Amino acid sequence: MKDQDQIYRDLQKDLNQQPVGFPATKSGSEIRLLKRFFNPGEARVAMTLSHRPRPLREIYEDVREKGIAFGEVRNTQNAMANKGVIGEIEEELYETIMARKKGTFGKVKLAAKLMLQR
Repeated sequence: MKDQDQIYRDLQKDLNQQPVGFPATKSGSEIRLLKRFFNPGEARVAMTLSHRPRPLREIYEDVREKGIAFGEVRNTQNAMANKGVIGEIEEELYETIMARKKGTFGKVKLAAKLMLQR
């Protein structure tokens, strides 16, 4: 595996730990898919997200030790939200993760209202 692919492999492993999962494949198609949705900087930040809403400040606390500035986190989150790979709920962000469904990959957006009612 190329060194530059490692960030995507790490993201794949992280997503695979989420409730919907994102398993590795023999063909590596999951890495190609992640590269289409995330640049390397976005992938680093995406690994700190989960399927539950979290305030931006809390997300920043998780990435601060990696040397990422608050403004960079905010800009990265906004860029990912604009692309539709994460969503925003009143200043809180939730992850849109890719799910393997009947042999195809499709976006699975978590129902924000249900999550906020818990």
